[in-house]
This record gives sequence, C-alpha cells and structure tokens, in this order.
Amino acid sequence: MSLRIAFIDAAPTMRMRVADALVAAFPGSEIDSFVPPDYLPEQNFDWSLFDAIVVGEFSDDEAVLPFVRSLALNPTRRPVIYLCHDELDTPTSASLKLLAIVKLPRSRFRDSELISAIIFARRDRGLLVPTTSDPSTASSGVSATTVAEETVSSPPSPHIVLMDGSAGFRRVIAHFIMSVWPTATVEEIDPFSQTMRGAGISFGTHGDILILGGIGTRNEALSALARLQNRERCPPIVLIVTRDLAAHLDELKAAGATAVLFKDALSRNALCVAVARATGLAEAAPVADAPTGNFNFLLDGERYSLEIGGFRCVATISANAMAQVFYAERLPDRRRAVIKILTASPHHDLKGIETFCSRYRFFSGLAGRSVVRYLDAGVAGQWPYVALEYLSAGDLRSRMQIETSSQAQARVMFRLAAALSTIHGGAFVHLDLKPENIFFRDNDELVLIDFNIATRFGGVGRNRFSGEVLGTPAYMSPEQGQGLPLDGRSDLYSAGVVFYEMLTGELPYSAKSDAEIIFRHIHDEVPLLPKRLRHFQPIIDGLMAKDREQRFASGADLAFALQPFLNSDITNTPT
Repeated sequence: MSLRIAFIDAAPTMRMRVADALVAAFPGSEIDSFVPPDYLPEQNFDWSLFDAIVVGEFSDDEAVLPFVRSLALNPTRRPVIYLCHDELDTPTSASLKLLAIVKLPRSRFRDSELISAIIFARRDRGLLVPTTSDPSTASSGVSATTVAEETVSSPPSPHIVLMDGSAGFRRVIAHFIMSVWPTATVEEIDPFSQTMRGAGISFGTHGDILILGGIGTRNEALSALARLQNRERCPPIVLIVTRDLAAHLDELKAAGATAVLFKDALSRNALCVAVARATGLAEAAPVADAPTGNFNFLLDGERYSLEIGGFRCVATISANAMAQVFYAERLPDRRRAVIKILTASPHHDLKGIETFCSRYRFFSGLAGRSVVRYLDAGVAGQWPYVALEYLSAGDLRSRMQIETSSQAQARVMFRLAAALSTIHGGAFVHLDLKPENIFFRDNDELVLIDFNIATRFGGVGRNRFSGEVLGTPAYMSPEQGQGLPLDGRSDLYSAGVVFYEMLTGELPYSAKSDAEIIFRHIHDEVPLLPKRLRHFQPIIDGLMAKDREQRFASGADLAFALQPFLNSDITNTPT
C-alpha cells in the first residue's frame, strides 16, 4: 500500500525519523515534509492531495492548535494525527477528540503507533475500506466490512459483468459493489437493447464474475445457466431471481449458479459476500438462507408487504410520500435498527435511483463519522431501502427540554460544526437541519440523520416533480426558500436557527403559514438575542446573515468562533 503523507514539524531530526518509518511501513509512498510556519501552503491549499496529515512541533506554540483544528475541519476527510506535548491540557484534548483528531505523545510515541494511527484513522473515515461500519449479513455471519478488510493491503479490482433489463436496478447493484470495491470494473449489459450487448452475444466470458438478473421463470433460469455452462470459459454466476423461484434454489445451484439472491428482497451485504466468495476474495463457506421480516404499509391507497432480509419489523416510526420508516430488530442478534424504505425512488426511476446511489455511496462511506451508520441497504419490492443504526440516546429536541448552561449549548454547536464540515467535505448540503435530525450516541457523540433530500453543492432544494421547496420552513435559509442553488452555508444558516432556539427556547420567526415563515427568513432582520445571551450575538449574526457571503464560510469558521465559549465561565446572567 503506497500513500502520500504530509508531515509538518519544525525539527529536522523528527522529520527524518518519521519519513524513514513511514517509507519502511508503506513502500513506494511519498512523504512531503513541511517546515512551519514559513514553508506551509497557503490557507486554501488542497489537503485532499494527501492520504494522511501528521502534525508535530511548531516554533510558535500558540499557532499549532488553530492549524491542527483547521486541518481537521477542512473539507477533505483526510485523517490528522497530532504529535503533541504530553502536558496538553484536558479541555484542549477534549476539543481535539470532538474533531476526530488522533493525538499521540511526541516525547514517547513509537513508530508503530504512528503507523497504526494512520491505518485505523483512514479506515474510520472510510478511506481504506469505503464501506459501512458494523454491517451484518445474517445469511452468512460474514459482514461486507469483513470481506473488504481482508483485502485492505492489496485492494482488488474485480471485473464484474452485470446483466439485467432494468437500468435503475443495474445502477443500484453497481453502486453497492463499488461501495466495497471502489476500483472494480462493473460492465452493465441490457439484454433488450440493440446498443448494449444482449443475450445472443458471447457475454460475461471475460469477467471475473457474472451477475445475471431479469430472470422470471424456472425454465428461463435453467436455460440461461445451461447455455452459460456450455461456454469454454464460464465465470462464477450469481443469479438474481424473483421470490417466486424460492422453491427451486437447490435446482438452480445444481445447474451452475454459485449463489442465488432475490431481486425483490436484495441485501447489499449478502450481494457483496456472494461476490467476494465467488471471486475468491473471501473464504468459500456455505451460505445459509437469510431470515426475513415483513414490513407492511399503506401507500396511495394500496397496501404493501415487503420482505427485508436480516431484519424483523417492530413498529412504524413514520410514513409519508417520500419514505416509510420502521423500528426493527436485526436477526439473529436482536439489536435495534431503523429501516427506511425510500418510496419516492422506485428503481425504474433512473434519475431518482442515481440520486439515491450518490447519497448512499458518500454517507455510508463516512463509516458513521458524524453521521448515522449504515448497517445494510438493498431493494425491497420496487424501492431501495437502507438499514441504519438505532440511536438510543435521543435527539437534540429532547435535550432542549432539559435546562443546560450556555457553555454546554456552545459545545453542542461546536460538534455540529465538525459534523457539517464532514458532510460539506463531500460537497453535500443536508437541507433539513433541525433538532429532530441531530441525534446522539450513548457516548454523547453528535450524529446527523435523514439525508433524504441532501443535494450536491450547486443543486436546488425543490421537488423535481411538483417544484415545491423541500425542507422545514422554520429552519430554511433564504436561498433555500427561494429555490436557488445551494452550498454548505445554507446548512450553517439552519444551524443558526437551531442555536437561537437552543439559547432562547423559541424560534427566531413565527407565522401562521409556511409561506410567511419563508418570507420572514428572506426579508426580516437577523434576530437579536436577550441581553443575558448577547455575548453569542456575533455567532448568530455570522450564521443567520441574509446574504450568505456575510455568513461563516464553513464549519471550521464556526468552530473557531465558538472556541472562546467552550471552556469559559460565561453563564446566563439575568437581564
């Protein structure tokens, strides 16, 4: 594994020692040494050029910590390892931990610790293994994460031939595979197209594996397998069929199918395990049938009952035109999870599926860093679904009912700034930031959820069918309310509304209709805090400026502005 690593340190002997250790650990790697502060890049330098950034000693002790924080909050997702002095104070250590900075003692660290820190920090950020954290494949006991981790030292590039008549379904399959093997070649074939090679041509004989979908009947499946098995070189075949053929699994495997999966109840984890075993990327152990659960709901007057492998429905959380959300238990360990079926994006809607896949690839690749963890994903009936971690510590709305100090509220905002920097680093805008979408893990880590309407920078927050503005009016930025192109500063405006509500217990603007609230966000003055909270007014002003050019430019700017309030003795004083 070769990497490009930046090492910043004022001491020549330390630069030499660390460079030698890293080159020995990662042969072929490129180590760029920087001498602070005179020989550092400009502020807008693209740190994403590096796979990891190691920061050591500065000649100016007061400059190093702001620089380390700026690297961690820079929209790169590159891990930062800080070789700090042993006497680094506890509050500062806590703030570094919030930013997911790995801290090692400079005077007594071992080279092996630094190497391990780089490997595990990159894995935690989804850069070595761009897959979900803690997924489970109930059918086999082997997770897709385990499959991917076995290939970290030498990432494979399998050539996968994918044949199915549905372009949307092919897109979902391809994205699921590439979420584990990002360098894989996925060749899509439409059997009904005159421009994409069809069943009458010699397809699949040059790939490492053939994924064959679009099979409707037993005879069709057996005929296709027989024709393929008669070829001179037939790769392993993963057959994707409808649930109607469940009674014929043994017959299909005997006819040459390496694995058989169900198209209307397809799990991403089960798919990736089947691919890994068929191509030799994981041990070829027998795969048991996955236990499934039924998820029932009513949509547009029609009742649906969908099967999802590995999970059992416990209760319905919410239901609307965009998504059906359920509490669930993961089988067989009975751990809680949340299942979200995205009924606004059927797999025949190619544009909607592309949007789903883009969101899934990015947010699942964050491996739970400041965002909800993705346990699995798949297709249930005609819709994609995601299985998410259950966050038992609750949301920010419930915490706002409990009286806390303004210092504690500033700490929440500091962590929110770091979380927003993470998603903005992938050029995504959340678009629905509000207390109900800000959760906490049991260790008090702040987590963002609900990326149903998240869009890339430059996108607009409108429903592409109805043209209606998407989001929650009480928290919308002026540009979101007007349907203008968006970037991360829209989320920062929403964060300002959240902070104002946390501090005062009230929303900054109220009205009788959604349209009037949106109008007030666009035209009213930035709200003024009560006197007892006036020391936070510069933060509110920097977040809720009507002109986004006057707002904080990034989560990093917000974090720096909040720093004086994190450990100060400022408290709410009476007016």
